[in-house]
Amino acid sequence: MIKTIKTLTRAAVFAPLLLLAVCASPPSEAHDRGIANAHTCSVIGEAFRATIPSKIWQERLLEAQGSNAQTGAVDPTRERDSHIALPQVQYPKLLDRPSAVCELIFDLDTRGKPSKIDAVCSDPRFESAAIAGLEKARFKSARSNGGRVPYYGVLYPIEFCVSG
Repeated sequence: MIKTIKTLTRAAVFAPLLLLAVCASPPSEAHDRGIANAHTCSVIGEAFRATIPSKIWQERLLEAQGSNAQTGAVDPTRERDSHIALPQVQYPKLLDRPSAVCELIFDLDTRGKPSKIDAVCSDPRFESAAIAGLEKARFKSARSNGGRVPYYGVLYPIEFCVSG
């Protein structure tokens, strides 16, 4: 069985995805399954991301845009080397639907620590695992006028995929 957990920032959508979990199959077999599984997760992700965000998320994003505009901060997670500590995501156990795509929204404090994390997943049973993993991540701080400032409304996708 192959378990992969992928995280990517909006800026790195076209960059190679970072695998956080490892395969339990031989490398060549794992690679073949991984390609098939990537398609499955891609289909789940496309359908999930085509849904309209909730009113709460829309309001939170609008408020975040206003706050970020006031400080002049730019989303630090859009930088290629923005991770100081990667999310430590644990794959949920004993699930009958083993794949899910999650979208997280959070704020960054002046130290690059995520706070006010919310998640919506194609399978809600993955939400707590996505949030718990992101709580351990650290990012570079947002900066404005040479100083560190908070940054609000970061969107961060995580994919949980299993095949085999």
